[in-house]
Amino acid sequence: VCKYRVDRIRHPYALPALALNPAAIECRATVYGLAPARIYVFRVHTGNMFGFETTGSNLMFGSTISLPTTGIQDLRVHSIQTNENRSNYQVTLTWTKPIGWPVVSRYYATFSELLPPNYNVSGVVWKSTAGSAYLGRKVLDSALTPLSYEVPNLVKGSRYALRAHVGNNDGIDGFYPDMQMDPIVSNIVTVFMEDRPLRPRIGVASPSQPDRNSMLLLTFGEPDVGGKATSYYAEYQDCGTASAPVCSTIELAMDDASRHLFTHQINGNSQLHRFTSSPLVVTGLKNNTWYQLRVGAGNLAGDGPLSP
Repeated sequence: VCKYRVDRIRHPYALPALALNPAAIECRATVYGLAPARIYVFRVHTGNMFGFETTGSNLMFGSTISLPTTGIQDLRVHSIQTNENRSNYQVTLTWTKPIGWPVVSRYYATFSELLPPNYNVSGVVWKSTAGSAYLGRKVLDSALTPLSYEVPNLVKGSRYALRAHVGNNDGIDGFYPDMQMDPIVSNIVTVFMEDRPLRPRIGVASPSQPDRNSMLLLTFGEPDVGGKATSYYAEYQDCGTASAPVCSTIELAMDDASRHLFTHQINGNSQLHRFTSSPLVVTGLKNNTWYQLRVGAGNLAGDGPLSP
């Protein structure tokens, strides 16, 4: 049907012609009976009472593919896995399944190395995580939530931007065909590939208010070497009530049940208590008792060793 005013936004190429003929009209046609989950090529032929020309118009692509329209909203970096080979560090990403229709059932991640000094994300070229799926991508097929996905072969000392793409079982491989221009992508997260922090510089422990008989205030400094600390954890040891402290010299493993790590309860489970900066207030201690206090630092790569 040729009766519509020309849509100048959808057809910017027609602006010169409209300048010559402002009364030009737009034709529209509806094509029925198309099979679902297919990509089609369309072109238009013009004619009159004597027949139609055979060359046709320019080609345009269209589809009946129903790809997801809801992207991941909570992508985050869960951890960094270090390696002796500095070019083979690995990041684990986590997220929850988007809710919407069409249902999301497939995922893959893309990444880009950010360059100093500004580490700007805009205009970067995204690379897919290598795998055995279509176009050499690593694809995660899962209806579960939350989900996790590993991105390997990242270089120590580099900063990366990462994002995740959603798909389903429609189309060629269930994903938007242009990885760079995919309109339904997750939030972008950035991560600096670094090692665990080493030992913090321990300071002084002194009685603390409001109960100086059962509380100590412990100060400490950031580690001088290793990765940048983003959190800290602490351990205490009861060294007795004698005139001089008697402390064990045995170095215990992080998972040793006899360690006195500061913990707190989350949903009925004991979790390692983490804090972000100095000082630390230690509570629940006994009066007239010696204690040894040690602090360790951690980041996305894991927890480093405790202070001496």
